[in-house]
Amino acid sequence: MNPSVVNKEELLSMLTEIHDQLEELESLLETNLTDARKDLLQSQSTYVTSCEVRLDEVEERVLFFENGISTSRNQSSQSRLKLELGY
Repeated sequence: MNPSVVNKEELLSMLTEIHDQLEELESLLETNLTDARKDLLQSQSTYVTSCEVRLDEVEERVLFFENGISTSRNQSSQSRLKLELGY
């Protein structure tokens, strides 16, 4: 057999094997990247939920603090009115 034909057949065989390996690698990468995306999405979702809970707590504290200030202002203005009416 002609040596160039054998070399061509060997080369074609090697290229086919490389192609098959690349397809397998592509499949594995796609699977792993999909899993990584899912994990990242889950962790980000958990983080956002945690931030949301903490923000709600801060908002409640601010509202409580604001209500406490407005209540104390109303009480002090009523005290002043009583003092003024007492004269």
